[in-house]
Amino acid sequence: MTESQVRSAETRIGQPLNVEVLRIDQLRTDGGTQPRAVMDFDTVVEYTNAMRRGENFPPVTVFFDGENYWLAHGFHRRDAALAAEFDEIECEVYQGTLLDARWFSYSRLS
Repeated sequence: MTESQVRSAETRIGQPLNVEVLRIDQLRTDGGTQPRAVMDFDTVVEYTNAMRRGENFPPVTVFFDGENYWLAHGFHRRDAALAAEFDEIECEVYQGTLLDARWFSYSRLS
């Protein structure tokens, strides 16, 4: 992905529709929106412990295509919330397709 493709995707996406609390099991993670080869398990453990202590985290980012909520950013936070036995997670919801979610995820990879 080129830098101009990333900028183009970010410009197209715009602002989130809203921030909602969604059930974690509503978030689709099987659409190729996780560009990392591996998850950092130590980060998930650190986040899990912090969540159990009641620390606040930014919402994860999802794209809603009218049927599915595609997780685009916040995989470590999602996994930590599951490990902390949470049923719900705060989500920044954008209207968009699976492809939009993929481009967004690529733009956030650092």
